[in-house]
Amino acid sequence: KSKKIHPFVLRSSMTTCRVKITGQFSVANVFTAWNNKEIKLERELAAIAPPNWVPFCNSADGALQPLLNTKKWFRVISTISYATFLAVFVASWVTRIGSNLDLFPVLFYILFAPFATMGLCWFLTMFKVVKTMSDLQKVCQQYSESDSGNNGFRYTLHSEYWGGCNKVYAKRYFIIVYVPSGTGDGNNSDIEQPIAVTPVAAPAKNDVFQDDPSSVVVTSGDGGTGPSIFDQLSGH
Repeated sequence: KSKKIHPFVLRSSMTTCRVKITGQFSVANVFTAWNNKEIKLERELAAIAPPNWVPFCNSADGALQPLLNTKKWFRVISTISYATFLAVFVASWVTRIGSNLDLFPVLFYILFAPFATMGLCWFLTMFKVVKTMSDLQKVCQQYSESDSGNNGFRYTLHSEYWGGCNKVYAKRYFIIVYVPSGTGDGNNSDIEQPIAVTPVAAPAKNDVFQDDPSSVVVTSGDGGTGPSIFDQLSGH
């Protein structure tokens, strides 16, 4: 069972973000093909978008387009096949109640066509899914190259088992976007950092306004009252 990867899991020096592929279906379960969602990438990222994010999504959606027709045919053929199985089973059961005939040879020939059709549909669908995901992997590699303007962002295709089933034909795919560390997380060295300032105490406020300079009293070192500043300046 594959390990679940959550968005923004720090691995080495990069951050990862998971991108879902909507509208997928499992060959092992025909009911999953009855969803009406288009098979494409979810374009909303929890992280900062790479510079080539829009061209990558357009190319990835283009690579996934062939699965739309495959999904429709798989849904129709598998539904007809299952309905045929059910109808033949009910008919044989009702006929067997009122007759002692051996219906096995008849049922074999009747069910051969639905079995063969369903097997061929299953094989072609699996082949188409594998080929489409191989093309999507090439798109991821193309837009992860350094000359594609990705600025260090990388894309990789991953898969996990559908609904806990560990069969090779029951896989669900998703894309992991690797975001370089320091991108969009507040660790940008180009942002000017605030300068720490040490607060300085303001000088004590003189509540009494001295209008007359001669009234200023200077206290000598022995605690006595000396001459005023005006008298000292006048003596010179």
